[in-house]
Amino acid sequence: MGPATVREKSRLMLSLCCAAACCLSALAQSTTANFEALFTRAALWQVGSNTADVENARLELAALGEPAVRWILETKLDVSTTLEQRAFDDLITKRRDIAGPLVLAAVQRAATAYQRINAARAAKLLQLSEAAPSISSWLAIGETEPETARRVLGGALDALAKLDPETAVARAQELSTHADPWVRVAACAALGSTARASAAAPLVAIAGGNDGAIVRGAACSALITLGKPAIAAVRSGLAACSKPTADVRACGFVVRAAVGLQHALNDAGLKGALDNVASRGPKELSSLTVALIDLGDDLSL
Repeated sequence: MGPATVREKSRLMLSLCCAAACCLSALAQSTTANFEALFTRAALWQVGSNTADVENARLELAALGEPAVRWILETKLDVSTTLEQRAFDDLITKRRDIAGPLVLAAVQRAATAYQRINAARAAKLLQLSEAAPSISSWLAIGETEPETARRVLGGALDALAKLDPETAVARAQELSTHADPWVRVAACAALGSTARASAAAPLVAIAGGNDGAIVRGAACSALITLGKPAIAAVRSGLAACSKPTADVRACGFVVRAAVGLQHALNDAGLKGALDNVASRGPKELSSLTVALIDLGDDLSL
């Protein structure tokens, strides 16, 4: 074989390689454009004539499998609008069969505020307990913009409450004294989602403390969400409120939590503790307690 023939074959191979590379690039661009078009449709308002089209787009995106999941975690991890986040969550949920390792990798590489917000939510959706250490570390990252900080801290606490409840209890207690009241509200909500009795006493302390009404109200709601694990701590709180000299302001949200729990659980001990407040507590609070108990016979045994 002469030198000319070798050169011709080399040029031919080079041409074929270039053509193949061009084809692959075009295919990749076409696939990316298809993903983008489907995601745009999937992130529309799902109302009126859009209802069926949005769901069809979400189904088509999910049907594309791992490439679509990998694409959304690489290109849409920092989406910030509610509609985009819904479309993001929908694909992760629909393809939970394959999304776990990809979401875990996304959690570990999340570098911006919204990447952390979306990665934490995805980890919670898939119940990826392995992601908890990374998510917990985000609680120490300072954000300069208050609203973004609230969302990062709130999202991380919300995910930890499901992925690692014991860590969530400890970290939420730390953040219950945060300078931003909305972070304190998020801390209360996270404590209520842990299903741990250890979360009850801190919540009773907040509900009966001297924070603003919005934070104490959040603690009250969290105690009701906590349910049965909160009963013992709430009963202890009511014991202090059954004294005629009790602080009405401090006891108000504790009583509300007790009434909510009693309505849901019909616990004899809790009912007795409420009766004690109604009969022996400070006059103003006693009247409120009687009115709350009398709202329905279902609160009585």
